[in-house]
Amino acid sequence: MSIFDFQPHDEMTVGEYKKHAETLQKPKPIADHRLNLVIDRIKTWHYDRNLIDGATDKDQVCKLIQEVGELSDNVCKEKDIADDIGDIMVVLINIMVRNGISMEHCLEVAYHDIKDRKGKMIDGIFIKEA
Repeated sequence: MSIFDFQPHDEMTVGEYKKHAETLQKPKPIADHRLNLVIDRIKTWHYDRNLIDGATDKDQVCKLIQEVGELSDNVCKEKDIADDIGDIMVVLINIMVRNGISMEHCLEVAYHDIKDRKGKMIDGIFIKEA
Protein backbone atom coordinates (compact mmCIF):
# COMPACT_ATOMS: atom_id res chain seq x y z
CA MET A 1 0.00 0.00 0.00
CA SER A 2 1.33 3.43 -0.88
CA ILE A 3 0.59 6.73 0.79
CA PHE A 4 -1.89 7.46 -2.01
CA ASP A 5 -3.96 4.32 -1.29
CA PHE A 6 -4.62 5.13 2.37
CA GLN A 7 -7.83 6.89 3.34
CA PRO A 8 -8.00 8.13 6.96
CA HIS A 9 -11.01 7.08 9.00
CA ASP A 10 -13.19 9.73 10.62
CA GLU A 11 -12.57 8.21 14.05
CA MET A 12 -8.75 8.38 13.73
CA THR A 13 -6.98 11.09 15.65
CA VAL A 14 -4.33 13.21 13.94
CA GLY A 15 -1.67 11.38 15.92
CA GLU A 16 -2.97 7.96 14.83
CA TYR A 17 -3.04 9.11 11.21
CA LYS A 18 0.52 10.43 11.37
CA LYS A 19 1.72 7.22 13.00
CA HIS A 20 0.05 5.14 10.29
CA ALA A 21 1.32 7.42 7.51
CA GLU A 22 4.91 6.94 8.70
CA THR A 23 4.60 3.18 8.16
CA LEU A 24 3.57 3.53 4.52
CA GLN A 25 6.07 3.18 1.72
CA LYS A 26 6.48 6.61 0.23
CA PRO A 27 6.68 6.80 -3.57
CA LYS A 28 9.95 7.79 -5.16
CA PRO A 29 9.86 11.48 -6.09
CA ILE A 30 9.14 12.12 -9.75
CA ALA A 31 12.31 14.20 -10.08
CA ASP A 32 14.42 11.16 -9.06
CA HIS A 33 12.59 9.01 -11.61
CA ARG A 34 13.16 11.57 -14.38
CA LEU A 35 16.82 11.91 -13.46
CA ASN A 36 17.28 8.14 -13.59
CA LEU A 37 15.63 8.04 -17.03
CA VAL A 38 17.99 10.71 -18.36
CA ILE A 39 21.01 8.95 -16.85
CA ASP A 40 19.90 5.67 -18.48
CA ARG A 41 19.56 7.44 -21.85
CA ILE A 42 23.06 8.88 -21.46
CA LYS A 43 24.47 5.45 -20.59
CA THR A 44 22.80 3.99 -23.69
CA TRP A 45 24.19 6.86 -25.77
CA HIS A 46 27.71 6.02 -24.54
CA TYR A 47 27.30 2.30 -25.30
CA ASP A 48 25.79 3.01 -28.76
CA ARG A 49 28.88 5.06 -29.65
CA ASN A 50 31.38 2.58 -28.19
CA LEU A 51 32.51 5.16 -25.62
CA ILE A 52 32.54 2.63 -22.78
CA ASP A 53 34.59 -0.23 -24.28
CA GLY A 54 36.29 1.86 -26.96
CA ALA A 55 37.73 4.59 -24.73
CA THR A 56 39.78 4.78 -21.56
CA ASP A 57 39.38 6.69 -18.32
CA LYS A 58 42.34 8.82 -19.40
CA ASP A 59 40.54 9.67 -22.67
CA GLN A 60 37.44 10.64 -20.75
CA VAL A 61 39.36 12.75 -18.22
CA CYS A 62 40.89 14.68 -21.14
CA LYS A 63 37.35 15.22 -22.47
CA LEU A 64 36.26 16.29 -18.99
CA ILE A 65 39.02 18.90 -18.83
CA GLN A 66 37.93 20.23 -22.24
CA GLU A 67 34.33 20.54 -21.01
CA VAL A 68 35.44 22.28 -17.79
CA GLY A 69 37.39 24.73 -19.97
CA GLU A 70 34.20 25.53 -21.88
CA LEU A 71 32.38 26.03 -18.56
CA SER A 72 35.13 28.38 -17.38
CA ASP A 73 34.94 30.36 -20.61
CA ASN A 74 31.17 30.79 -20.35
CA VAL A 75 31.30 31.67 -16.64
CA CYS A 76 33.85 34.39 -17.40
CA LYS A 77 31.71 35.67 -20.28
CA GLU A 78 28.60 35.50 -18.05
CA LYS A 79 26.84 33.25 -20.59
CA ASP A 80 24.41 30.40 -19.94
CA ILE A 81 26.27 27.45 -18.40
CA ALA A 82 23.54 24.76 -18.36
CA ASP A 83 24.90 22.98 -21.46
CA ASP A 84 28.45 23.10 -20.08
CA ILE A 85 27.43 21.57 -16.76
CA GLY A 86 25.35 18.98 -18.60
CA ASP A 87 28.31 18.06 -20.83
CA ILE A 88 30.52 17.66 -17.76
CA MET A 89 27.94 15.37 -16.19
CA VAL A 90 27.70 13.31 -19.40
CA VAL A 91 31.46 12.69 -19.27
CA LEU A 92 31.33 11.93 -15.53
CA ILE A 93 28.55 9.39 -16.16
CA ASN A 94 30.81 7.70 -18.72
CA ILE A 95 33.61 7.45 -16.15
CA MET A 96 31.19 6.16 -13.49
CA VAL A 97 29.79 3.47 -15.82
CA ARG A 98 33.29 2.40 -16.83
CA ASN A 99 34.20 1.97 -13.15
CA GLY A 100 30.92 0.39 -12.01
CA ILE A 101 29.92 3.16 -9.60
CA SER A 102 26.80 5.29 -9.38
CA MET A 103 26.36 9.03 -9.12
CA GLU A 104 24.57 8.50 -5.81
CA HIS A 105 27.55 6.56 -4.44
CA CYS A 106 30.02 9.23 -5.59
CA LEU A 107 27.96 12.00 -4.00
CA GLU A 108 27.58 10.05 -0.74
CA VAL A 109 31.35 9.47 -0.57
CA ALA A 110 32.00 13.16 -1.29
CA TYR A 111 29.48 14.31 1.31
CA HIS A 112 30.97 11.97 3.92
CA ASP A 113 34.35 13.55 3.15
CA ILE A 114 33.14 17.16 3.50
CA LYS A 115 30.32 17.00 6.07
CA ASP A 116 32.47 17.90 9.07
CA ARG A 117 34.98 20.03 7.18
CA LYS A 118 35.78 23.37 8.71
CA GLY A 119 37.41 26.34 7.10
CA LYS A 120 36.85 29.89 5.98
CA MET A 121 36.07 31.90 2.88
CA ILE A 122 38.98 33.80 1.37
CA ASP A 123 38.30 35.82 -1.79
CA GLY A 124 35.17 33.76 -2.52
CA ILE A 125 36.91 30.39 -2.13
CA PHE A 126 36.38 28.02 0.81
CA ILE A 127 39.77 27.14 2.30
CA LYS A 128 39.59 24.07 4.54
CA GLU A 129 41.43 23.90 7.83
CA ALA A 130 44.46 21.64 7.97
